[in-house]
Amino acid sequence: MRLSISKAFAYGGYLILAGLLASLLASTVALERLRIGSAAYDRIITGKDLVADILPPPAYVIESFLEAHIIARDPSSAASHLERLTQLRSEYQARREFWDKSEILPPELKDVVTRSDAEVQKFWNAIDMQLAPAAQSGDPAAISRAMKELGSDYQAHRAVIDELVIKANAFSATAETAASNEAVIFRFVMFGSAAIVFAMVWGAIRYLRNRSSDRLAILSAYVMKFGGGSHSDAVPYQADQDEIGELARAVNMFRLAILQQEESRAQREEEEKRQLEERRLAEERAIESERALVSSSIGAGLAELSGRNLTVRLTQDLPEGYRKLQADFNSSIGEFEKALGVVKNGVENISPGAAHIASSAKDLARQAEQQAAGVDRASAALQEITSSAQQIATGAGEAKDIVCTTRTEAEESGEVVREAVDAISRIEKSSQSIGQIIGVVDEIAFQTNLLALNAGVEAARAGEAGRGFAVVASEVRALAQRSAEAAKEIKSLISTSSAEVGQGVELVGLTGKALEKIVTHVVDLEAAVSNITARAKEQASSLQDIQEVVHQIDRNTQTNAAMAEETMRASASLQQEAKELAHMISGFRVGQAFSRPAASPEKVQRPVVALRTTGRGGAAPAENPDWEEF
Repeated sequence: MRLSISKAFAYGGYLILAGLLASLLASTVALERLRIGSAAYDRIITGKDLVADILPPPAYVIESFLEAHIIARDPSSAASHLERLTQLRSEYQARREFWDKSEILPPELKDVVTRSDAEVQKFWNAIDMQLAPAAQSGDPAAISRAMKELGSDYQAHRAVIDELVIKANAFSATAETAASNEAVIFRFVMFGSAAIVFAMVWGAIRYLRNRSSDRLAILSAYVMKFGGGSHSDAVPYQADQDEIGELARAVNMFRLAILQQEESRAQREEEEKRQLEERRLAEERAIESERALVSSSIGAGLAELSGRNLTVRLTQDLPEGYRKLQADFNSSIGEFEKALGVVKNGVENISPGAAHIASSAKDLARQAEQQAAGVDRASAALQEITSSAQQIATGAGEAKDIVCTTRTEAEESGEVVREAVDAISRIEKSSQSIGQIIGVVDEIAFQTNLLALNAGVEAARAGEAGRGFAVVASEVRALAQRSAEAAKEIKSLISTSSAEVGQGVELVGLTGKALEKIVTHVVDLEAAVSNITARAKEQASSLQDIQEVVHQIDRNTQTNAAMAEETMRASASLQQEAKELAHMISGFRVGQAFSRPAASPEKVQRPVVALRTTGRGGAAPAENPDWEEF
């Protein structure tokens, strides 16, 4: 996307304003996050307070006083604790030198720090001069005196430290308040400066747009109008003494140059028009003269041509521009004379040939009619054969269906026989089971008879009391004997039935084998009938194809006969038209070189194709007919 200068100024100014606004926002956020009392500042102070709460400060000798107490209680460990005291003294001395060199502390705080150091030096001197020798010697009294001296020095140092803490807190509060006030002032200054910069940038954008882009837009509109062909209006802003004025003056110089060129071009065009008009008149006079000469010459040649004289040629001296036309005219007439001479000779030769073609076409038409009649009779005979073959195929198909039905029924009969064998086998098994049951019944009757006999014996022993029981036992014995006799009769009948059932199973098995042989023969018969049916269908299909081919030959023969008839009529028409063309061409006069006598073609006597009778009386051509003659 291409931007105009005014839009570029506007977008550039907007980008600058957006950058200034982003910078102002970033500065505001940074000041807000880093100001005294902000969350970041509170985190830093909290960390330092935590460290101060955990570790004893080096400038406060409370840890050193603790080490001295440990030495006083356990002089045997004095060596390690004296070494720790040396380290604590080094740390104290380092912090003391730092605060002496610091330019941040006010004089009143430095005085308190100096007084604290004086008390600390007394503390260290007491350790060096009293506690250390007493601990090394192991003198409890000396250690007690040294600790009393150290306690006095520590109390004095503690009083100074308390005063220092109060003054340091007051100093920190004052400094924090001053820093907060300065931050507020700096924030107002920053926002005021940003507002001034915004106003200046906005004013610069408006000034540049009014001063440059508006005038450039007007000048651009003038240039667009100037490019469209309007050169009469004066160029604006030529009197301005800046770059736009220089651009306007350059456009004006370009305008003056174009006006001068247009004037010169108008003069040249007027002169060219005058010269072109004179040249055109001269050319028209010359063309008129040449046209009259050419018209008379070509008119004479065309007059000879209209009189059918093809020996005429243009021999006059024509202008240079018409010599090619003269050569083309003479060449065309020469070629036409040659062509017409050849046509004349060809026409003289066409008439005998056309007569010969008419005679041959007549013979061909007669023979084609005879052949068409023979093919028609052959087609009818072949159609009868095809119909018979189709009837045979249909009968074979019906026989195949009957054989298939017979095979199916035989297979079903075999299945029935197998089921009968199975049923008789089951009857035989049932008879055997009944025989076993009858045996059991016979055994039961025998046992019952024995029991009745024993009961009779016991009743006889019982005397009068067992008489009734003896009667019952006698009846039971008689019943058991009848049951045994009936069981024997049933067993005899079942044995006879089993023998007959076995014979029936054997006969049914023989019947099943016979049916299987019948099914096998029926399957073979079905295969044979299927083969006969397939062959019959193939023969019927082949005969159908042959019949279609014969029908096609019949149609082609009839078509050939019709074409031969058409050829005969066309050759007769050709002979008549050749005569008319020869009469027409005889009126043209050509050179002797293109005229020769016509040669009469020798008439060839072609043999007539004889027909012979075959089969059902159809006509067929004689042996080895020479069809290439036609």
